[in-house]
Amino acid sequence: MDNYFSKPTSKDYLKKPVAIHTEDTFNDICKKYIPASVKQTAKIAPTLWNKRSTAITAKNIFDFVKTYIKYRADKKGFEEIKLPNKLWADKKGDCEDFTIFCSSILCNLQVNHTIRMADYGKGWQHIYVVVGKTVLDPVQNTFNYEDKGKFLDFKFNFEGLGATGINYNPRLTSSDISKLVKQEIQAKYPEAELSVSKNKYSGGWTLNVEIKDCGFNPYEPDYTGWDASWFEKHPDSKSFLNTKAQVLIESCKAIIQMYQVIILM
Repeated sequence: MDNYFSKPTSKDYLKKPVAIHTEDTFNDICKKYIPASVKQTAKIAPTLWNKRSTAITAKNIFDFVKTYIKYRADKKGFEEIKLPNKLWADKKGDCEDFTIFCSSILCNLQVNHTIRMADYGKGWQHIYVVVGKTVLDPVQNTFNYEDKGKFLDFKFNFEGLGATGINYNPRLTSSDISKLVKQEIQAKYPEAELSVSKNKYSGGWTLNVEIKDCGFNPYEPDYTGWDASWFEKHPDSKSFLNTKAQVLIESCKAIIQMYQVIILM
């Protein structure tokens, strides 16, 4: 199994005092550590894939972690984050490490899933993965088991690319992905004129799409889902986008969301 992973570096391990605001760590796991881990599980991911069922894929990942990696809580007062290469080298980790590992595999396989943080009455204290209605939590002894509590969710959604899809390439940079987003949108809407830019912030990168020209009048009534008489009474209105324009915008959002989670931080 060692051939599926690389030797860990100092960047694959983080140790710091326990965060005062647990939500900050949750956001870092979802928006920083998981995207940064996708490359590290690119080789192992296909071996755990089941094309018939995402639930079976989740069970394969669960069994892999339970077989090869032991649960060990962080030292009191400290928070340790291990990316997959470090987790595999140590063969032990906690719920945060398991979540990063499992989610990065699902990202490679482009399986929609949710990162869930749980509060069982004493504050946010546990984190794991949910695939559809299937719970993927290797901390538990039983597959697809979830304790009752209050939850905070973050969703990884890979829908919106139609039948074309993409395969994750760990060598892609944020600039490469900006170009791919533009190509993907223009492939579906060749008449559209748009620009894609990337902005850096403290947690990584974000993508912005500016639609300069739809290739059609986005305000022209198409009488689909609208009352035609309303437009006749308000001929100068520029307040409502027609159905075609709304579909274009939603399609852009879906494509951006898909690529956003695989930008290398």
